[in-house]
Amino acid sequence: MSKKPLGKGPLSIIAAVVLLMIISMMLMLNRQYDILQKSSRIGADNDVWAYAQLGYEYYRLSDQAERLLVDQDALQMKNLRMRYDIFVSRVDVIAKAPYANHETNPQIQNNLNALQKFIAETDRYLGPDVPLKYHRQHIITLRTNLDRQQDIILNMIQFAKDDTLRSAEHYAKTLSEQSKTITSLVLLQLGLTLAFSLLLYRQNRLEHLRSDELQDLNLALAGATQRAELANQSKSIFLANMSHEIRTPMNAVLGMLDVLSTMSLNEQQNDYVITARSSAQHLLALLNDILDLSRLETGQIEFENAPYSPQQLLRECMRLMRMRANEKNIHLTLAVADHLPEWQLGDIVRMRQILLNLLGNAIKFTEKGEVALCVSSNKDDLIFMINDTGIGMTPEGLSRLFKRFQQADNKIARHYGGSGLGLEISLTLIELMHGHIDVQSQFGVGSQFTVLIPRIDCDPPPVAAPSVHYAPQIARLNILAADDNAVNLKVLSAMLKQLGHQVDFAIDGTEALAKVQAKHYDLVLMDGHMPVMDGLEATRQIRRLGGNYAALPIIALSADALAESRSQFLAAGMNDFLAKPILLKTLEHIINKNCQTAPASPVQNDAY
Repeated sequence: MSKKPLGKGPLSIIAAVVLLMIISMMLMLNRQYDILQKSSRIGADNDVWAYAQLGYEYYRLSDQAERLLVDQDALQMKNLRMRYDIFVSRVDVIAKAPYANHETNPQIQNNLNALQKFIAETDRYLGPDVPLKYHRQHIITLRTNLDRQQDIILNMIQFAKDDTLRSAEHYAKTLSEQSKTITSLVLLQLGLTLAFSLLLYRQNRLEHLRSDELQDLNLALAGATQRAELANQSKSIFLANMSHEIRTPMNAVLGMLDVLSTMSLNEQQNDYVITARSSAQHLLALLNDILDLSRLETGQIEFENAPYSPQQLLRECMRLMRMRANEKNIHLTLAVADHLPEWQLGDIVRMRQILLNLLGNAIKFTEKGEVALCVSSNKDDLIFMINDTGIGMTPEGLSRLFKRFQQADNKIARHYGGSGLGLEISLTLIELMHGHIDVQSQFGVGSQFTVLIPRIDCDPPPVAAPSVHYAPQIARLNILAADDNAVNLKVLSAMLKQLGHQVDFAIDGTEALAKVQAKHYDLVLMDGHMPVMDGLEATRQIRRLGGNYAALPIIALSADALAESRSQFLAAGMNDFLAKPILLKTLEHIINKNCQTAPASPVQNDAY
């Protein structure tokens, strides 16, 4: 039969005995402590220090009085009063200190009385209630009176030294007398330690025998945890795939609404289009949040490490948020502290995402008043503070703030809308950047979000040569659109015809390659994922044709709005990248950018 650890009864008895022994030892130690306290004042209450400080301030006051007799400006007069105030405070410290012994020592008491008399006389022309004004006769009087106090000061310092020496001798004697008692306490402590060590050894041995039973349970828990992680990863992959697939019909919805908005509509029809487009954009924002969340869970987020300008970042965020603030008649302000670093090393896209999320929330939950972004820095961090005069939050609401699919108040969430994902994504991004976010809020008053991002100063990127921006492309272009989705081709056809261009279609990369060789095209819109031959391979083969094909503008189209996807397309030889859903203005800009027709007088703009 295996032994078991001691039960509550025996352990309680042992604990009670040990407790009594510890209490006895503590009482003995306390008695020794009282004796030592009475026998020594060496430490924090060292009177030598107080008297030395008094002497030091005495000589500084004397020197200042001498200086003022030579240099009679207002600054020296202020310094004299400051030195005098400090001297008076040193006298007060000694007079009120319990270690001064002036009540039992007539000499110390007489010295203090003389100093108090000196202070009372000097207060008449240098005290805190007297207007500060230079009077040479007063300075001479002060200098004379200070010379009379010199012997008193030296006498008090010498007394403090002698008293401290006596205390040290008494302390050494007392310490020697207590050595036997302390030795006994040490031996008692060693005995207790040995007894406890034996008890703990027995307990540890018995617990070790039981560890085998717990090991199987730990293995089972580890397996369950692994299965849960795999399930969570599968869920995240599913969400990412669904988000990607939903972007395709969203491309058709937003694209057609964009085209429809350019047509001649009456007021009611235009209102319907605006409402539908706003709802579609809201759905797209939710899909983007789901995609970001799934990538964060599966560890697929990669941060860019490139120089960026905090000032430019702030201007972009304010420009994007100002329209939303104006729609609600809310003041949106920006305050930037002096000496904010000009360039930082980091991911400006993720920084913009965090700030836009926090500013968007502040505007959404503010009905009137102000939303303010205050930016400063210290030697370690960039500090972003977003203050609003919105509805605020209760302590209970704050506890749910960064939880998925939750908002501070369910009733308020139904009124203002939102998925509750944005703040969780922002929190995760901040933590991955090794930053910190803090929230303070008062219900009915407003909230303050403070974000700290590690400061990494860097040199500015190489300055690009001034770019030439031409007038918008107005020539009719021959464009080839390659996509295996008929709806996407229909959307592209409507958009390109609206822009006045001729468009042909290909349903895979093989057909696109053949059509490029059979007919001249000014630009190719190439979907990244197509059957038979995808857009990347088709682009590589077009570039291998050489000649004019090497310079043919090819624009990638993809529902993968990821930085790594963009890099893959550009590495394959494509000139630019368009993420679905595609908007009419974005398509027009990308075409004009890559198919510019230079007018007679181009406009020079420095790179921003």
